Amino acid sequence: MEKNVINPTSPYDSTQYGFPHAIKANGTTTIHCAGQIAWDKEYKHVGADDIGAQAEQSLSNLKTVLTEAGTRVAEVVRMRTYVVGHKPEYLEPAGTAIAEFYGETPPGQYLDWCAEFNLARLYDRN
Repeated sequence: MEKNVINPTSPYDSTQYGFPHAIKANGTTTIHCAGQIAWDKEYKHVGADDIGAQAEQSLSNLKTVLTEAGTRVAEVVRMRTYVVGHKPEYLEPAGTAIAEFYGETPPGQYLDWCAEFNLARLYDRN
């Protein structure tokens, strides 16, 4: 797959925030992944009070799914991240985990802070 980053400096340079304005992918197979949460394979909530650990576990789960689908992290062209219970101090650890996961090949990204997310109730089962 050929993946081209489209990042005009106008209106602003988004790469300093860890994402390009757009990705153009040629010669692709599209894989739609379900959202991942911070569970390990025993359904244990990883990093209950650590947003960075939660992000790392969720991204580790995503990498497993991508590998099983026959693709690589470097080929992801779009990512949506939802963080429950917005706190300004969550941005740095979540952003750091995302940046480390994608390295030099970040996808186009959407980050949303949610007051509640229905799947969050599932954490109570652990």
